[in-house]
Amino acid sequence: MQESFFGDIHDFYKYYFLREISKDYSLGIHWCLNPKKGKKNGGNKVLTNKELKKDEELYKLLKQYRHKSLKYIESYFPNNTKYYDQKLENYYEDFIYEENAIDKLKNQDIIFFDPDNGIEVPSMKNNEKYKFVTFRLLVRFWNLGKSLIIYQHEGRDKGQTDEKIKILYDLIKKHANIITVKKGNVTYICVIQGDKHYIMKDELVNFRKNKEYKIVSWHNTGDIL
Repeated sequence: MQESFFGDIHDFYKYYFLREISKDYSLGIHWCLNPKKGKKNGGNKVLTNKELKKDEELYKLLKQYRHKSLKYIESYFPNNTKYYDQKLENYYEDFIYEENAIDKLKNQDIIFFDPDNGIEVPSMKNNEKYKFVTFRLLVRFWNLGKSLIIYQHEGRDKGQTDEKIKILYDLIKKHANIITVKKGNVTYICVIQGDKHYIMKDELVNFRKNKEYKIVSWHNTGDIL
């Protein structure tokens, strides 16, 4: 996540979706902050009256604090939300970085990961680790009983996201309800602990009424009718 991009239309639909489906649980947000300075005033897709009508509170927050700190969005989420905003300044400190994330968010029900690109890829270079979330960290949070929501930017290879989900599904021993939520070129991968967070599935069913998002069960694992 690049703070210089904060406040554009992509953020609106990200935060709107995230608050709606996590409202019955405590949320932890791993910002996956980019340690490098992004292009000044990046993220140029501005909000419209359509977003104003959908959620006036969120619209005003993003308009007022555009290109500023992510701290300003915290008032939009419930008070029991926790945030991890450490930056991976040096790639060789990745294990410490992940340990600190677990320590900060270990008591939350649902963990949202917001990397620039999404889940790691085999071609990931050491100096690009901050752009991804690792399978290792996702599995560790899953094993702590957390449900996961992962920001995944769609690349040119449209099958890559499906392959990443398959790898994660195998790593967690196929005990997950997986539902994908697509908006534009972004997919939110929802990996749900069905026995603990079943209400989250119901919320996703209701959220399908919002035509802005395409919501489907991944390979019929998510019990979405």
